[in-house]
Amino acid sequence: LMGVALVRSAFVEKVANRFKDAFHILTKAAPLFEASANQTLKGRFHNEFAIVLENLGAIENSNDLLDRAAIEYTAASFHFELAGHSRYQACVENNLAMLYLKVNRVADAHEHLDRAQALFTRLGDIVHLAQLDETRARAWIAEGAFVKAEKIARSAVMMLEKGDEPLLLAEALITQSIALSYLHQKDQAQAGFERAIQLAEQAGDRERSEEHTS
Repeated sequence: LMGVALVRSAFVEKVANRFKDAFHILTKAAPLFEASANQTLKGRFHNEFAIVLENLGAIENSNDLLDRAAIEYTAASFHFELAGHSRYQACVENNLAMLYLKVNRVADAHEHLDRAQALFTRLGDIVHLAQLDETRARAWIAEGAFVKAEKIARSAVMMLEKGDEPLLLAEALITQSIALSYLHQKDQAQAGFERAIQLAEQAGDRERSEEHTS
């Protein structure tokens, strides 16, 4: 219970962008989770710690912190697998792919995207598969494969348009528009960027409305 309370406290600090405070709280909590036999709680702890380390690494431009984040994500995936939580494990694999893209380890990103794709396909999770396509498009942009990137990003956009995830759709539109820019399709890229901004603003307005009515 103490460990759970500390992780929730760290989550509050993370949301407030106080990542150093969250880091210190999670460091204090680490021995409690090492002694736990609950694989799901262990997975959540390591995933939360990885997110905090990733953000700190980006702020401080520290490869050491980003390397530690990768280790924590890997631990989270391992514990979720032991717990039988395939969806959590797949989400962590996507997080790992995103992290590796930040440090230009594109081959590693593809490897973890493959793992996540296999898990989400088995689960029939179409929304997360579309999110993976968007991440895959980023990887192909990093490799200069702009035609492939635009095609798979367009597929993600089409799939997310059927759902109710405006922020995910906005991200997919941005990635598609970046690929279109590299392909010198400026008008289409600009239209995609503008639509992404509108979706993000609408999502923000909806979140504020829900806060006021809750």
